[in-house]
Amino acid sequence: MSPAFLMQQMEWREAIGESRASKDTIALEELDAHLRKQVAAQQLLLTRFLDEEQNNQKAAEVVRELKFIEKLRDEVHHALEALEA
Repeated sequence: MSPAFLMQQMEWREAIGESRASKDTIALEELDAHLRKQVAAQQLLLTRFLDEEQNNQKAAEVVRELKFIEKLRDEVHHALEALEA
């Protein structure tokens, strides 16, 4: 993965941790909305790399990033569920 995406991962994980620690459900919901937008953007990239450019290597990178973003969304949802319980 690109260094920029790795840095973004760290920032997202830190935001989840801070929001969970401070019991900030609004911040978690905002992060989830942001991650949903990231998923949509990645899906557009995936379509471009597969359908338009036939670049399987780039498409595979996008899939790896999508998988990571989805795992983060799961973490956000678990954190929200824990705070609401």
